Amino acid sequence: MRLRHGFYSDPFNTPSVDHFARQMHSLLRAFQDAQDTPGVRAPDGAFPPTNVYSRGESYLLELRVPGLKEDEVKLHFLDGALTVRGEAAADAPEGYASHRRERRPVRFARTFNFNTPIDAERITARLSDGLLTVELPRSPEAQPRTIPVLAG
Repeated sequence: MRLRHGFYSDPFNTPSVDHFARQMHSLLRAFQDAQDTPGVRAPDGAFPPTNVYSRGESYLLELRVPGLKEDEVKLHFLDGALTVRGEAAADAPEGYASHRRERRPVRFARTFNFNTPIDAERITARLSDGLLTVELPRSPEAQPRTIPVLAG
């Protein structure tokens, strides 16, 4: 076998591999653009990303909704399900023309189901620094209680 000095052939540098790499890059870019929403998405792609906590007397939800104002977020509770909706436009300030738009309008709705009775009259929500915090107190009959064991 004869070796040629100064010549190196890359087996992956072929037109078909180049074409595949470009197509893959294009596909990944399109997927990224489709997922582009203000804020960070949850691992399953849901928006807004949410943490749900529980303690004996209540549930606590934290939803990341950067840039939204109080009047752009609506909460609705019915039959053990909390629905959170939000909508915000990305319009140019009054009197200005838009030259580049990286921020897109936001519209979302997420529903959280609770299998324990919730005291709907005592649900509270607060929006601060892009974090929506919702506390859902359990109904008194659904709260855990400790039963003392008596001797005898």
